[in-house]
Amino acid sequence: MSKTPVAASVKIRSAVRATGIAIIVIAGSWWGAGLRTNQDNQKEMKRILEAPLEEKVAVLEAQKQHLYSQQALLQQKLDIFHANVREREAAAARKREATAQESANR
Repeated sequence: MSKTPVAASVKIRSAVRATGIAIIVIAGSWWGAGLRTNQDNQKEMKRILEAPLEEKVAVLEAQKQHLYSQQALLQQKLDIFHANVREREAAAARKREATAQESANR
């Protein structure tokens, strides 16, 4: 038995409606989440602006200490990197000297 054209068009129409509703729900959720994020950001900004001066200074001092600790860690990594580069350059120079001496001895 073959399906009637009416039954096929009803299925297509149902699929289109379901897809449309899904798109509307997804877009609404995304838009609502964006609004919520903006509201949270505005509340946080207002809280920061209304904070007492002592609290602002304390937050800035904490951030400063955090940045200093990051700087120290990065400086250590940089020092290790430079030491490795110097070591590789010295090894390459020794190898060149050994090759040059071998060539001279032949």
